[in-house]
Amino acid sequence: MNKPCELGMAYPIEIHRIAEEDSSGYYYIASLPDFGASTCSAVGDTPIEALEALMKIREDIIRYFIKTSKKLPIPSKCSLEQL
Repeated sequence: MNKPCELGMAYPIEIHRIAEEDSSGYYYIASLPDFGASTCSAVGDTPIEALEALMKIREDIIRYFIKTSKKLPIPSKCSLEQL
């Protein structure tokens, strides 16, 4: 059985507000920094939209790492008991 860290449940999430280039407003980027900034990120008009989009792709990215025998990064905020 997969443990929470292996399923991506313990990976920290960052959400950043980004100003539009034309100063018309903002958008938000949610990412899993343990995977690298460009590897696992999603965009939304609100923090919630960005987070929901990230959650949709998170499991696919983890499954891709496993399927291609790439080593999953150790969650930076995962306790040793979860490993």
